[in-house]
Amino acid sequence: MFQENVIKYIRAGCEPVLEDKFFNDQCKGLFVCTAFMATVPGIVLKGYFLLITILLYIANIVSAIALYK
Repeated sequence: MFQENVIKYIRAGCEPVLEDKFFNDQCKGLFVCTAFMATVPGIVLKGYFLLITILLYIANIVSAIALYK
């Protein structure tokens, strides 16, 4: 009985099954935010900040590849 209640509780939390379009839009939005909010400070401040900007772009590209696979 207890195990059945736990399974029902977990399934109730997963009810709004998200579509693939949601994840695609989220990935594109993250890339746009990085483009607007990280590129200019990275270029202006140079040094480690530019490295952080480049690492953010690499992380976005890797996550997009993982998402679309």
